[in-house]
Amino acid sequence: METRQFIANYFWSRWVRQYVYTLQHCHKWLLDRRNLAVNDLVFVVDNTVPRCRWLLGRVTKVFAGEAEHVRAAEVKTKTSRLVRPATKLYLLEEAT
Repeated sequence: METRQFIANYFWSRWVRQYVYTLQHCHKWLLDRRNLAVNDLVFVVDNTVPRCRWLLGRVTKVFAGEAEHVRAAEVKTKTSRLVRPATKLYLLEEAT
């Protein structure tokens, strides 16, 4: 049982560091990138939640900062509405 738990933990940590990280491109806005928009489907990242428990949500409102870059967004999840910084939201599917 310990070996399976070790492998599961190892897989999760690598998945978060190597794959999930590629979903979000942070280049300090040196390059023009698409902002989060209403109806985008996103992962809500929370490092305090156990693996495989990250919330999926739909962006309902965006909060822009300087130069119209989205700094935060309101996200509707299955059970609640949250306001999270854009750095804690990973875009999965763009709104159509």
